[in-house]
Amino acid sequence: MVTMSTRATCPAPRTAYSPCVAADFRAWMAQQRMSPSALAGEGRGEGAARRRFAAEQLWWPAKMSEHIAPNLGLEAEDFESSTFNQRGGLVKVHQLFGAKLPKVISSLNETLAA
Repeated sequence: MVTMSTRATCPAPRTAYSPCVAADFRAWMAQQRMSPSALAGEGRGEGAARRRFAAEQLWWPAKMSEHIAPNLGLEAEDFESSTFNQRGGLVKVHQLFGAKLPKVISSLNETLAA
């Protein structure tokens, strides 16, 4: 099966609300649901081997994607911005994602800012 990346068809500059970023983010989220567990919570029962984001985690990747596009990336310090601080900032996102947080950030950066 051949898939076409939206990156090739979307000119710069990319903004947080551009259709291209939204499409890339939706594709990233779909990929997380279909790939072996590595980024999100472990899950339980059927589908536990797939990446599942808990309800409380879902807000974070969406807001990360909105930050990455216009800023060309996301770093740990960025979680101290008002958008993230309203939900607990770096402390909260680290509680939710734990040791997988750097992989989540890296994966989103590669998908949305590369």
